[in-house]
Amino acid sequence: MREVTCAMANSATALFAKFPDKLASFYEAVLSAELTQQEGVLQVLNDGTELLILSIPAEISDEINISTPPTVREDVAFKPIFEVTNLNLATVAAESAGGTVTPRSFRFNGFDHVDIVDIEGNVVQLRARSLS
Repeated sequence: MREVTCAMANSATALFAKFPDKLASFYEAVLSAELTQQEGVLQVLNDGTELLILSIPAEISDEINISTPPTVREDVAFKPIFEVTNLNLATVAAESAGGTVTPRSFRFNGFDHVDIVDIEGNVVQLRARSLS
């Protein structure tokens, strides 16, 4: 029998941002979460979800241009998935906060999923328990 070495329910995601305050506010709205700041790290907390927003170091940040709308960063090997209570409310919040809801949506394993693009171009996925 394999020994369990990680409790995924207590996991967190770190996201580096050029504009951490703005990005944290975006996720606070989309995830209906509580925003706190501790030791220079913005922490977005929601039942079972912990998202840490960290500032990109200035020497790197100076080389990054965030356009409006932002350039979508789909060529990465990692996509965070955040569970929300109501997918419709979360996608409306994403658009109201400056993000984009993509046409990519599907049902899998009892959840409805949709990809969104945040205000810095990161693609993340939201999911909610399927109603049917």
